[in-house]
Amino acid sequence: MLAALLQRNRTGKGQKVEVSMQDAVLNYVRVPMMDTYLTNQPTKRRGNRLGAGLVGDIFRCAPGGPNDYVYLYCSNQEMWQLFWQAMGRPEVLDDPRFQDRTARRENIEALTQIIEEWTTSRTKQEVMKIMGEAGVPCGAVLDSVELLNDPHLRERGMIVTIDHPVRGKFTMPGCPAKLEDSPVEVRSAPLLGQHNREVYSSILGFKDGDLEQLKQQGVI
Repeated sequence: MLAALLQRNRTGKGQKVEVSMQDAVLNYVRVPMMDTYLTNQPTKRRGNRLGAGLVGDIFRCAPGGPNDYVYLYCSNQEMWQLFWQAMGRPEVLDDPRFQDRTARRENIEALTQIIEEWTTSRTKQEVMKIMGEAGVPCGAVLDSVELLNDPHLRERGMIVTIDHPVRGKFTMPGCPAKLEDSPVEVRSAPLLGQHNREVYSSILGFKDGDLEQLKQQGVI
């Protein structure tokens, strides 16, 4: 949209902008589909796992609940070394099964087992802290309750608690767009008929007696 707007501002000519959900998602999976370009065969399912011989997957953590996972990602050799040093397993760097991307891809199950021996002895928050301090991208997989109580999201105003006249305190997502000069205050939606008097009186000029009569007649 910005590109089309820029063209209009420069040339005075507008254009139709069309973006479908399916097109956007297909563009997103263009890399996982690379095997199909060459083989004309369906790409094998691999869930969250990257297929390029990298550490890129979700890994189980303690205490083993349905949402106790972290996502870990090592995109280069420097991260690969920092990763094993942070785990206290520098000897894995010399393991011939994991010397390069091809070897790691062929031995991915053994690699996953070694990693999960370490992650399953720690909570996802502990793993994220250790890896983050080591310079390795890592994120805890948060469930919906954890999202609503996440201190970082609350600090950013992405999770807010509003006062609803019927429900009371109600926690929900805030506004994702943060504009410095146009902050958005998330407020409770009005109840049915909550602003009747204000609208009918200030805009339509109804008197109090008129409003009461409309109420009695069931109009409002």
